[in-house]
Amino acid sequence: MEPVGLAVGVVGLAGLFGTCMDALQRLDSYKTASRDSRQLDAQLSATIHLLERWGEGVGISQGKVSETHHPDLDDSRTFVVVRRLLGSINEFLQTSNNVTNSGPDFVMRGQGTEKISRWEKTAWALRGKLKQTNQVQTLASLVTDLYSVITPTNVSSDEQNNLPVDGSYASDMRELLSKIEEQLKVEEIRDLRTWLDCPLTNEIYDDSRGKRLDKTCEWILQRQEFLEWHATSGSSKLLWIRGPAGFGKTILCSRIVEEVETASTGPVAAFFLSSKFEGRDDPLLIIRSWVMTLVMRSKAAHDIVRASRVSQHDQKATQAHILSMFQSLLMAIPDCCLILDGLDECGTVTGTDLESIPRFLDALRKAVSKTNTSLLITSRRNSIIQQGLSLFPGYSEYDITTEDVATDLMVYASQIVNTRLSNKDESTRRFVAMKMKDRCVGQFQWIKLQERSLNKGRNRKQLEREIDNTPSGLGSLYDREWKRICSMGVADRERALCLLRWIVFATRPLSVFEISEAVLITDDCEELPVDEMPDEVDDDYVESMILNLCGSLIETRHSSMNDGPTDDEYPRDKSQFSIDRGSVGFQEVHLTHFSVKEYLLSISLFPIHSPMPKENLSASNERLGNLALAKFCLRYIGFPDAWQNWQADPPATRLLSYAAESWPIHYKRVRNPDLELRDAINNLFEGRMVNFDAWRDCHGMKLFGLPERVEDRNLNPFHIAISLGLEDVVADLISKSKQILNIRSGSNAAALHFLCFSQSKSLAELLIDNGAELDAAEGTGVTPLSLALSWGNIDIAQVLLDRDANVNLADEFGNTPLHIVSEQGNVDLVRQIVDRGADLYAQASGGWTPLLLASTEGHCDVVKLLLERGADYLDLIDGHTAVDVAAWYNHIGVVRALLDQGADVEATGNAMSLLGIAAYTGHTELAELALERGAAVDGLCYGRTRHTPLHVAFSEGNHAVAEVLLSKGADIAAISKDLELQLYEAAVNGRRDEVEPFLQDNADGGKHSFRALEIALDNNHLEAVETLFQRTRFDGSVTKTPKERSPVINVLLNAGADAMTKVSTGRIALSYAAEFGPASAVDLLSGKDHSILTCVDNCQRMPMHYACAGGHLDVVSLILSRLPKIDSMIDARDRWGSTPLSIAARQGYIEIVKLLLATKLVDKDSSDDLGRTIEWWAMQRGHPEISALITGTEYQQTCEKRKDEGDGKLFCDICHSNISDEASYHCGKCNGGDFDICVDCFGRGGRCLDDIHEMTLGRRTPV
Repeated sequence: MEPVGLAVGVVGLAGLFGTCMDALQRLDSYKTASRDSRQLDAQLSATIHLLERWGEGVGISQGKVSETHHPDLDDSRTFVVVRRLLGSINEFLQTSNNVTNSGPDFVMRGQGTEKISRWEKTAWALRGKLKQTNQVQTLASLVTDLYSVITPTNVSSDEQNNLPVDGSYASDMRELLSKIEEQLKVEEIRDLRTWLDCPLTNEIYDDSRGKRLDKTCEWILQRQEFLEWHATSGSSKLLWIRGPAGFGKTILCSRIVEEVETASTGPVAAFFLSSKFEGRDDPLLIIRSWVMTLVMRSKAAHDIVRASRVSQHDQKATQAHILSMFQSLLMAIPDCCLILDGLDECGTVTGTDLESIPRFLDALRKAVSKTNTSLLITSRRNSIIQQGLSLFPGYSEYDITTEDVATDLMVYASQIVNTRLSNKDESTRRFVAMKMKDRCVGQFQWIKLQERSLNKGRNRKQLEREIDNTPSGLGSLYDREWKRICSMGVADRERALCLLRWIVFATRPLSVFEISEAVLITDDCEELPVDEMPDEVDDDYVESMILNLCGSLIETRHSSMNDGPTDDEYPRDKSQFSIDRGSVGFQEVHLTHFSVKEYLLSISLFPIHSPMPKENLSASNERLGNLALAKFCLRYIGFPDAWQNWQADPPATRLLSYAAESWPIHYKRVRNPDLELRDAINNLFEGRMVNFDAWRDCHGMKLFGLPERVEDRNLNPFHIAISLGLEDVVADLISKSKQILNIRSGSNAAALHFLCFSQSKSLAELLIDNGAELDAAEGTGVTPLSLALSWGNIDIAQVLLDRDANVNLADEFGNTPLHIVSEQGNVDLVRQIVDRGADLYAQASGGWTPLLLASTEGHCDVVKLLLERGADYLDLIDGHTAVDVAAWYNHIGVVRALLDQGADVEATGNAMSLLGIAAYTGHTELAELALERGAAVDGLCYGRTRHTPLHVAFSEGNHAVAEVLLSKGADIAAISKDLELQLYEAAVNGRRDEVEPFLQDNADGGKHSFRALEIALDNNHLEAVETLFQRTRFDGSVTKTPKERSPVINVLLNAGADAMTKVSTGRIALSYAAEFGPASAVDLLSGKDHSILTCVDNCQRMPMHYACAGGHLDVVSLILSRLPKIDSMIDARDRWGSTPLSIAARQGYIEIVKLLLATKLVDKDSSDDLGRTIEWWAMQRGHPEISALITGTEYQQTCEKRKDEGDGKLFCDICHSNISDEASYHCGKCNGGDFDICVDCFGRGGRCLDDIHEMTLGRRTPV
């Protein structure tokens, strides 16, 4: 640089330094006094101070350069570096001051209506804090670089070595943010599990794995039926493994699960059904569990279920939705494996409703039939199950024989004998084990039940006689135990029968503590006979007073929170798990096997007046058992001392919790209560029971999730009956006094508010028919309608709407029913509520209107409906309109609907323009939409700042949006004078003499030179193309050349570009030219060596395929003239079997179809690999004239032309259909991550280029 020019430059440098200081002071003014910002503020202050000192030290102060400035400033190379550093600081500060705070700071509305959780809000805030932290530390780094380039005269070397560039704050924040995001994932999984109503994972699988002895159950892995089932297949297969009760099927199934999980390429979901599992009467829970397991093991499944959850409005997924979603998962995820053990233990083997086994199997068959899902089921032989399973595709069966399990039986018997008879010699132990194995008829359970008879004091002969005298077969063994019980003395017999009744009919397993009290309750006792309680609950007591009485029918097990869910009315009492669970008193008492319950239900467990058929006896036992337990529970909670200190001392060691919570469940199961039970319930609800207040408080605490009793939560008995869903009790109370309908409970809650707990539609109708107040408001102003909508009780809400509930009543936060359903996205309910006169302009706290909520959540149909009915698209929330909030969350459909209504595409007030939002967030589709709707490509993003969208896009690193802006003529010169952007500007101008100077210091220009080449290509600047191509690290490809650019192609070819170079999709330049034209480009690229016309890409497509897809008759004609006249070339099939003729037919290019048919080298009857013929394509796409050509029939207009569902920006890589992002499956690996399949192709079995890849539903937002 010349001396005069350098002097002028140093003066300009002083001005630039002054600008930086001004910007830093403005940034410093945004500091806050919050505790978590102080370290950040301190670092910012230190950075400002260091920059000031640097300026003073090099002779720059208050915008002027001292005559005695630092001599290094006069060095031209140093000057350039300093100028660039100060320029970077200034540019960075301008962006930071204006962009980072431009997003909407949404005020969260009142309780009950927040759309994001506390964790999500914290994470959102921390992301902003982290960005500010990174900005401050970037500034510190740039200032440190200034000190490195020119060390100021006022700074010592020690100070230079200790410049504060501390990254610990950002590191700590990143760690915290990571933890919060992990918590978000946990909360999301918990929410999905609740919505799916998925049963808690029981421990049967883990327990079975633990019980399985080493090297047992291996035989099944060698059976031909299993090997064929487990082999890879393109279609669904089912293997039913059958065996009698006690044959160890559950443990065998656990071994199969282990094997399949190790070897399977797809996700494995297993479910173990058990008689002790409370949900066993509803087989749909099996599918719910499978869905949840797939969610945990497959990202694709997680995405699909998560998207489905967002789109649904019910508190729990309906049966129909579960089945539909399950089928979608199996279609979307290849090689799924579903395993089910114990189907015969389901309580509804017969029946016609959806909860029955036949209907369950029918639904399961439909879900797997068009997939390659492998299904394995283990159970006993059952004719109803067999009838359902035999209809499955790929059905096979295997019967377990005694020979199969003989070796395992010997191992199991030996293990028991060695433990129980450790004092015997090896010969005796082996003899006894062999004797048991031979006697058990293949039943492991029989051997287990014999364990107690193996007494160390018996000799070999006595042991042999005991085994010989034991009946073989479980049924005979149970008969012997029952006869023994019936022959006991009166006291022992009654205690044994009482134990069995409680164990069989209890809603959950009872602990030793609980059942010890339960068996003392009789029909005539007025208080708990504490003098009958054991002195100490120890092993001796359990052995003598529980186990010995019932013999081999019962056992004790350690308790577990995951043994299976109890009834929805009450969860398992967690208080008992805070106490020492190692105590014998906390062990649970169980039947030894599910077949024991079946046996007990088949005999006279209760006295009956006359004999009855076996099937009627089971139902009678069920009714009498629940009737007895309901009475006993009510009697227990009425004992004078039952509730003493119940809050101070959690009743984990007593029956109180079970009795208070479970009597309504037993009462509902009875269905037809006797007079005694009715009188007991009337005494309770009419307040005549002495402990009513305590029971009411306990119920209220559980109902509202309170840790302790709260005075204003006192509940009226009438409201308790509603919350429990006791419809007959409610009707009885109303019949005695209709005034009860006007009573308020808790925080002024009325009768209809309590329906949210029972969710009973018939109960709602009963209350309303009798005059319950429809629009009663509780303490915070919430009406029954708003409560039902918030809880997702759609049936209750529908009843209230049908009965003309007020749709405009707001709670204390301003939320109306319309706010709730607009936020949820239920367009049907929105329509109903609007039709009933809802206020479209009602504002909740913070200014939220229904339209703003629907726009924020992306509910396009709701937005359109609200706009049609007159909602104002200019509604504001913190200065942002509906179109602004929709744009921030990238809800393109909503943005389009609002723009159609008249919303402004440019910035209004302090809000950011749509194009600015797109540039800031990186939403490319939003940018394209804004430009399409007339947004100024170089318009200001917000307010009166000088930042254009291109500036913001580069600042935020959103290069995809920047490319869109550049393609639309965005002015690069307006955004920066940095080296790389000057190179871009030179590429836009297209002159060789402007491009070359920017390549001198950087020989190849790096990535910026590559981008500049793309800019020059887009603008058809031949000089710049030639210069940049020769100086760029480029692979020599010409595939990116645009159409109508034959001169550009010539330049590139002459410069050495290779026309055969392939991009990630395997396509060459000729392929693109054939698709987009013109014929001149195809002619130029095909050259003299016409073999290039047969070059195939990753999808096995030649240029001819793309010419037919593009519809260029002249290109097709040119290629035909140069291809060899053989059908393998002209009628070539791509990877999925589509020919050029098929592609032309489906696109409707009739002239191309005629041209191809004229060659007589194409097969017009061919079909692709997904079973679609050319005629099918023509008719399906609405081209009857082409169909007539293919079939040789007379043309008739028989179908309407089908419109593609997409927006023109995405197409199916299999069939070339135009598709939408939401209705497509995406592979992020094939073709460089640009591979999409339409729903139809995917449903027919079409997949990406590699079967092991996982495909997701949609591109941008995984489902």
